[in-house]
Amino acid sequence: RAKVDGCYGRFDYRKGGREQIWVAGGIGVTPFVSWIREFDEGPEADVDMFYSVRGDGDLLFAEELALADGSSDNFRLHTRVSSEDGNLTVEEIASLSRGELRNKHVYMCGPIAMMDAMERQFKRLGVPRGNIHYEEFNFR
Repeated sequence: RAKVDGCYGRFDYRKGGREQIWVAGGIGVTPFVSWIREFDEGPEADVDMFYSVRGDGDLLFAEELALADGSSDNFRLHTRVSSEDGNLTVEEIASLSRGELRNKHVYMCGPIAMMDAMERQFKRLGVPRGNIHYEEFNFR
């Protein structure tokens, strides 16, 4: 006998502010792709999406993401191949995204170590804890 419980819908960009940063690490891109598939003419929020993978062959949904990037002024995609370019940092995210970092809602999905490190960096640079949202690929 098993009991299955869940989906509670807490990871939802539509509940966030007008300015957003999405950070995907590896397979953590999947919830963001589902959000992108809901767009008619791009997101209502102003979104900078950062997608980081280890190697070029790890880029998933590359064509779909590229189409989304060119479809709206409100959505900008930034990809990072860490084996070639090094790890993505919050300082780099701040320099590439529009507006003040502390005014943004941040959505992250990826390896737990990456999300923990980035959460600390975002808070250190002034993003309120309540503006940082993440999805884990594990049981809570």
